[in-house]
Amino acid sequence: MKPVNKPNIEPISHSAQDDHPMETDTRPSMVKVEDVSMVFNMASEQLNNLKEYAIALVRKELRFKEFRALNDISLDVKKGDVFGILGTNGSGKSTLLKIIAGVLTPTYGSVTVNGHIAPLIELGAGFDMDLTARENIYLNGALLGYSKQLIDEHFDAIVEFAEIEEFLDIPIKNYSSGMMARIAFAIATVIVPEILLVDEVLSVGDFMFQKKCENRIRQLIDEYGVTVMIVSHNNDQIARLCNKAIWIEKSRCKIEGDAQTVCRAYSSLGGRSGTQDSEDKIVDFIYEMEPEDSLPALGKSYEGNPFTISAHLLKDSIGKDVDTVVLASSASHTNTIMANFIAGQFPDSFVLPVTTTDIPVDVHQLLLEEQPHRIIFIGCGRKDDPVIDKLHSLPFEKEIVDLSGASDIAKYSHELIEDSLSHERAIGNAAVLINFPDELESLTLTPYIFQHALPVIIARSSEGQANIRQSIEALRDSGIDKLIAVGTINDDEVVMSQCDGIDIERLATQDRSLDRCEAICTRFNKGMPQQEGGDKKLYITSLTPTQWLNYVSVGSYLNHTGEKLYSVDLTSLDSISDCLETIMDIKPSSIGIIGGEGEFTSLDRLILRQQAFNCSRSKN
Repeated sequence: MKPVNKPNIEPISHSAQDDHPMETDTRPSMVKVEDVSMVFNMASEQLNNLKEYAIALVRKELRFKEFRALNDISLDVKKGDVFGILGTNGSGKSTLLKIIAGVLTPTYGSVTVNGHIAPLIELGAGFDMDLTARENIYLNGALLGYSKQLIDEHFDAIVEFAEIEEFLDIPIKNYSSGMMARIAFAIATVIVPEILLVDEVLSVGDFMFQKKCENRIRQLIDEYGVTVMIVSHNNDQIARLCNKAIWIEKSRCKIEGDAQTVCRAYSSLGGRSGTQDSEDKIVDFIYEMEPEDSLPALGKSYEGNPFTISAHLLKDSIGKDVDTVVLASSASHTNTIMANFIAGQFPDSFVLPVTTTDIPVDVHQLLLEEQPHRIIFIGCGRKDDPVIDKLHSLPFEKEIVDLSGASDIAKYSHELIEDSLSHERAIGNAAVLINFPDELESLTLTPYIFQHALPVIIARSSEGQANIRQSIEALRDSGIDKLIAVGTINDDEVVMSQCDGIDIERLATQDRSLDRCEAICTRFNKGMPQQEGGDKKLYITSLTPTQWLNYVSVGSYLNHTGEKLYSVDLTSLDSISDCLETIMDIKPSSIGIIGGEGEFTSLDRLILRQQAFNCSRSKN
């Protein structure tokens, strides 16, 4: 169906990717929204009937809670623009479109519309379920302001586009929601408007009809120069169709500008939590970013699954034979922490992960290539692990040490401390006390644990008091007189009472996990070996509970290379903002990434490249 072209509309040559600089754009404004806020009053109590409402009104007991659907929104849509509106559910996108369409009146601010609007906001609104499709075409057209003559002239085209020829005289209540959407869309686009408002229309119906709707809108844009405003959750769709966009989140404008920039920001930052200050800093940072092709490449990055990452880290960090490999079972993050304690006791050692039942391909191949003299298996609660049998079958001479043991965490950590002391291996002059639930903080400390071979005592909500006490006494007898208590364990009076008579460094006692992890990163970076030549290479890792396996080999890698580490929570805008500030403080010569599949988005990487570029400029 070819839309009816209104004679007063001048076709405009338009590309969805055209960038009209805001400061020099002389095209006329079609929609101008200035400082618009929309406030809804929600009843603070339930009133069941008119009588209760009247009594509450007379007594002046009628109270409402204010809800701001939009808060101080401004935008300017020029003639020929295809303007996208992005945001999560409940952010105020549809409310904004209804205000522009004249359905709602804003509480504050003003909206100026210059042109005839065709709103595709609620397809099918006004359909009578008892009438046939034929009758509803005329009814819905009348509601949109179309004359009967216009519908008569384009009736066949509407039916053909909606693909309902065989079902015209069937009551519409027998139609599926997708079929009703087809009819409504066909009716709404039968004429060429000056301004088209589209609210999630392109997500209705089946795939082929969605494509058909998009092609129709594309035709209105390219052939008739229609100004279009589109609300959609489909980020790719906005980037493909629009030249400008705005991201609205929780009633406020996050970012407005060219569609590519806004979509990039929304896809990478949308849904992340954080303070308003951090949000503003990152949005400003994105606004000021250089073109991608002018930014330097990131340093070495390690991606893939945790087993591939660990294998590559080992290959890049050790230029001589590997004497000892410590394998940590993926059953628990405890194994990662303990493996770094054990590995720190052996020169030229490295930590690698294995699954609960097998040796992954990358790790298996690396063992065959390096043929270490000693392989130590760490597995809390993994007695008789099938991995041990597979280690014995490796075709080279080696010593296999099975340190799998008790499933009780406090007991297992005590067993490993006793084993190290009984073999008189060199361990650090301090011990680490960790609460098992403090997973992220503990993992952040693994490079420091590895470097100094620090014994680790792990508690779980005051359980295993006897084992904790025995571990502390054994370490005190061996000459260790200092304890580093990490995180929430400092608040456990029962556990801390076992530490009388020993010097305690209370590390990372902040309330937020994010702050505790930052404190630990700062602490261990100061104690890591310095790189030769004054170069400061910094690696960024993703700090998420689901990706803790990435930390298995990080400690041994950094110990061998002397590089620094910063852990960033990619779900937190506060953490990302802190990371950018840390990069400027350290001013590394290069930045690399250690992250699993799908952790760092393209924008995350671009932001790091930009900050590396900023560092180089500040040094010059």
